[in-house]
Amino acid sequence: MKELKERLTKLEKTVSLLVELAQSSHITVKAVAVKVDENFSKVEERFDKVDANTLKIDDRLSKVEASLNILAADTSSNFIGVDVKLDSIAEELSKINTTTRYEEEFQNLKIASR
Repeated sequence: MKELKERLTKLEKTVSLLVELAQSSHITVKAVAVKVDENFSKVEERFDKVDANTLKIDDRLSKVEASLNILAADTSSNFIGVDVKLDSIAEELSKINTTTRYEEEFQNLKIASR
């Protein structure tokens, strides 16, 4: 009987140690869970900032694209205007050439200088 009491006492001590260990582990797990929750909220906050920055970048890119579209349209119409003016200038040069007989004079000077 004495031996049984000793074994029961040892068993109670062992169970008591296991309970303490379990409680300690439970406290540690709770602390880790709290830390994880805190960090998740920080991560979520950072993702929100990234989303906000992405929206700003999208908005800025849209503005740049709109400006480029306006510039492209403007440039196209201006090139047409330049083409018309170049045709007009070529026509005027042809008239000046015909009136001054520049080409004939130039050819005569080339022949004379040989």
